[in-house]
Amino acid sequence: MAKDKKKISLLEDLRIQIDHLDEEILSLIYQRQSLVKQVAIWKSQNSVPVLDSSRESEKLEKLSQLSSIEDFPKIRKVFESIMDFSKQLQTRPDPSEIRLNVGIVGMGLMGGSFYKAFKKYHPHIDLYCWDVNDSPTWDMAQIEDLLNCQVLVLCMPPQQIIVWLEEHGGKISKDCMVIDISSTKKQISDFISVKKEFQFSYLPGHPIVGKETSGFESSESDLFLNKTIILGQPLDKIPKSVLDILNGIGLKCHYMANEEHDRVFADLSHLPHFVALALILNSEEALAHGVIPRSFKDLTRIAGASGSLWQDIFLTNQDNINSSIKNFIAVLESLVADPSRLIENYVKANRLLKENMDDHSYGKIPHRKSVA
Repeated sequence: MAKDKKKISLLEDLRIQIDHLDEEILSLIYQRQSLVKQVAIWKSQNSVPVLDSSRESEKLEKLSQLSSIEDFPKIRKVFESIMDFSKQLQTRPDPSEIRLNVGIVGMGLMGGSFYKAFKKYHPHIDLYCWDVNDSPTWDMAQIEDLLNCQVLVLCMPPQQIIVWLEEHGGKISKDCMVIDISSTKKQISDFISVKKEFQFSYLPGHPIVGKETSGFESSESDLFLNKTIILGQPLDKIPKSVLDILNGIGLKCHYMANEEHDRVFADLSHLPHFVALALILNSEEALAHGVIPRSFKDLTRIAGASGSLWQDIFLTNQDNINSSIKNFIAVLESLVADPSRLIENYVKANRLLKENMDDHSYGKIPHRKSVA
């Protein structure tokens, strides 16, 4: 018994020492980030982009010389994560002076993230939030207050947006800009266009960002930093105040017509979700063996998404998704029909990856920074 107590005491002592080291590491990270903020100010003042690839490569090379060959791959990942954190910090906008009344309908992942981002980066905005479920985390607004906001962000699946507008759309102020952020655009846009009683302005929107988890508890104030939002109107036709509140939470605005949006994202977003789901369902027997490669986990990561959300997305973009699935099956069949061209196809795929999927998002100048 005495020996057991001594062993437990030794373990507790070691854990205490580890805890102290973790606190020191955290303190050093915050000291590093304080310097990064000063770097961001300098880059902003001198029109220098966030990303300096040569600096990153040089830094990682020095770290490799200080680390053992065996340990460096893991140490590299730690420092790449720290550098990503630093680049994100440099893209954070300063709090704005914008004063608007903004409503949010739907307080899940996206609505909660807009709520937290607006509070953080637009502290003078008056926020009015509504959801079918109340929460102690935010104050439930009266519907009448939402209908008189200057900007109203609808953060629900497409068919739920249509149902909500069917009930409330005719009472929304003519001075309000309604932004829907669903993953499909045309059906909502067509519905609004025939409703003569709707007097509000309408802006289709789709932030290209998400998570595998859902709900307000998964929302983040920095979810939109350095991400793109697709808008269904040319940017020069959109009020500056609306662009400012979107840019001010880190979003980059990009125009795409509604029909084109639904075709493009059937390929880039909707099809991958259905493929991930099909892979899981197709592999039920194999999964039972419990030996799952990393490649399978990577490909099926998004299969745990909300079924009700994706059913809604499918029903509002069915023709484009069906077309995308047929084209995908044809590509699969052509690959297996002529294995002699696999090397050629891999070369083409690698070229397309390089041309279109390298992350150039930090190649911009940081937001104008106030001197700390």
